[in-house]
Formats: sequence, C-alpha cells, structure tokens
Amino acid sequence: MSIILTIVVFLIVLSVLKTRLFSSEEEKCFRRIWAINKIGNYDEEEATYRRLFKCFDITFDHETHPEKLISVSEAAIKFDLTKNRRNLGILVFPLVVRKLKTQMYSSNQSRVFDELFPTFATRSLTRKTVKPKDNQTYFWRENLEIAPGIWVSPKPDCITSIASHFNNHGLIDIGFVDRARAHKEFNDGNEPFTEAAAKFREMIRDPFGLPFFSLCDLLRTGRAGVKDKNGVFHESDEARIKWFRIGAEAGNQISRHWLINLLSDVESNSMNIEEAIKWLEIGIAENDFSSVTKLSEIYAEGIGVEKDLEKSQKLNELAEEIEEAEAIGFNFDKS
Repeated sequence: MSIILTIVVFLIVLSVLKTRLFSSEEEKCFRRIWAINKIGNYDEEEATYRRLFKCFDITFDHETHPEKLISVSEAAIKFDLTKNRRNLGILVFPLVVRKLKTQMYSSNQSRVFDELFPTFATRSLTRKTVKPKDNQTYFWRENLEIAPGIWVSPKPDCITSIASHFNNHGLIDIGFVDRARAHKEFNDGNEPFTEAAAKFREMIRDPFGLPFFSLCDLLRTGRAGVKDKNGVFHESDEARIKWFRIGAEAGNQISRHWLINLLSDVESNSMNIEEAIKWLEIGIAENDFSSVTKLSEIYAEGIGVEKDLEKSQKLNELAEEIEEAEAIGFNFDKS
C-alpha cells in the first residue's frame, strides 16, 4: 500500500514539476488563464494577461502591430490543440481573443481588431463600403476554392477574413490596408489569391494544423460553404459535418466538439443523435469532461432519446470524479 501511495505522490510531483518548471512563460500564462476561468477566481486575471502580452511584446498604449496579435492568438490555438486536450469545456483561444478585443477597443484600435478577428467583432470594417460598379471585381471571390468543393462566401466581411487567414498562414503577403480593401479591389486577375488558395488546399491535409482549424472555423461561421448547381453560394451543414468528422476521426478534440454540437442541435436538419452519442462515448473514454456533461444533458432532457435520469446522474458523478482527478493533475486508472 505504501509503495502505491509513494508512486502516486511521485507522479503528482512529476506532473507539477513538468507543468511549472519545463513550460514556457506563455504556456504558464495559458494554463493560468484556463485555471482562473475554471475556478472563477479572477483576482490574478489582469496580471496574468499582462505577463502573456509581455511575452509577445504587445502593448496597447500606441498602435499595436497586427502580426503580434496573430502570434498570441495562434499560440493560444496551438495550446488548445496540444496542451489543453482535457480542457473541461474551457478553451483558452476565445478567452485570449476576447481580452484582446477589450484592450484594442479601449485603446481606440477597434479597426485593427475587427479586421483581424471578424468573427469576434461587434461591427464590420466593410459596413460602409460602397458596392463596386464593375462586377468583374467579384469574380475571384466567387471562384476561390479553398478545399475540394468548398468556396469562399462572396460577402465582403468573408473576403476580408479569408485574406487575413491567407496572410496569417504565410500564404500571401499583403499589408493591413490591402487586406481591408480586399473585398472591393481584388479580382481573379490577382494571382496571389488563387495561388494562396492552392497552397491552402495542400496545408489542410494536416488535421491538427492551423490551416485545418481555419477551414473548419470558416465553415462553422458561414464564411465558407458550397455552391448549388446554379453556382449560387450556400452555407452547408453537410460540408461542416464532413470536415469536422475528418478532424474528429484523426483525434482533433476541437473538431469533435464542433461535430457533436452540430449533430445534437435540435434546430438543425442534420441532427443525428446516434452519431453524436458515438463521438461523446469516445470522449468519455478519454475522460473528456465536456463530453461527459453533454451526454448527461442529452439523457436528462431527452434530446433525441428517451429521458433517462439514472444515466444522467451516473454521468454527473463521473464528471465530478474527472474534475477531482484534474484538480491534482493526475488521472487515476480505475481498471
């Protein structure tokens, strides 16, 4: 018994040392941000964000360089994909971006933020744009295929968004002002865009890479979709499910969560609760807290299944066990 206890203590100490001594400063900040939002104690939140932004040389007292904002957001995405797989339903990336938004808006730099992160913006840079007289300027956006059968939406804010994604992934080198004008000035004659799309189609083969995350997010937010037989753009749950499933089958937890949310959406025509439960059970086998609580909710409310309060209660008890194990940084093997 004493040997088992010694091993447990050793593993706990090893986990703590690995987290505290061998992590980079930015990773420590990300872990702290996660913990703050998990516990709900925000006393150290401001200090933690100051430390994080210092790592990327970001200040908000003068014009903030867009590339620095992209660097910290991409680092947060990488942390969620690699270090935060057992996230208990809390992702660091949206928390960091919301903090960036607060700081950028407070320092009168909302234009820069809105252009870089249109999904999180409260207003679009392109709202007051006058529609171009020459319809040819719309040609490239209607023919920009970023994945097999997946096209960019012709809406102005979507064009600005994809231009930012291409720039962020090093596929195209255009400045902030040019990106802000992309929706009205660039046409299919601008080879950098079609060339960047071709490279993007190659990069999304990696289901853990940032380009794949970008593709899924563009589909999720309706900035990318499919065309019907008449060539008219439409958002597509079928396309979302296809690409989310590719990520989920590879083990990408974020893709799996998005797939589960879509398949269990009672307002969606694509609802498939049987497949949703299959993916939730895979998550439960990995002690994924959010999968446990989601399945508990499904049984408690009878979402696509008969209500089963007993199953829901058992899942809630499992969720509590996972929380307790995560609290000390060690997952106990119950087999």
